[in-house]
Amino acid sequence: MRSRLTAFRTLLSIATFECLEKYFDTHFAFLKNEDNKEVLMKYFLLALLTLSLSAPALGNESPTEASGPSPLSANQTLEINGIEEEDDVSAQVRYLFYNFGRVQLYDSESQRFYIRNTGRLPVYINDIDVNGSGFWANENCPSLLWPGFRCSIRVTFRPNHIGIHNGRLNIWLTGAEDVVIYLRGRGVWGF
Repeated sequence: MRSRLTAFRTLLSIATFECLEKYFDTHFAFLKNEDNKEVLMKYFLLALLTLSLSAPALGNESPTEASGPSPLSANQTLEINGIEEEDDVSAQVRYLFYNFGRVQLYDSESQRFYIRNTGRLPVYINDIDVNGSGFWANENCPSLLWPGFRCSIRVTFRPNHIGIHNGRLNIWLTGAEDVVIYLRGRGVWGF
């Protein structure tokens, strides 16, 4: 327990941690057991760290801001290079991120992504699906994408409530790495 708490202390400044410790001592004095207080403090710090990592969703958002998966720019083409050797057949997934930014409630914002086969062998597109509240997709991709050909996927974000919306576009392929695009947008009041 102490080692995990020490790891969180290194992520945040000592002054911030001391302020949190004082806050917990005054507001959670009913917790008599120090271990319970440390567990609660750990979850609070984890939530604080999570909020600090998702800062683009809270501040001024732009479609290219991201931490973790690679960000996608508008109308970007995803180049798929088919797997050509048996040694490369292991399951691989490419993770990407796209932020629609702020969109007025019940308005819609669309983004088109392109998939191009840059390899020498055809790539099978098993399925394309989108998950998440407020997101849907239309696509014109065939089941078999021949070398040099491309297809497009149009993802639309239409917020149905105020706040952050998270989704995921899954592109399941055979003969190339799968693609997962994490989607994010914020529904705001229209003034």
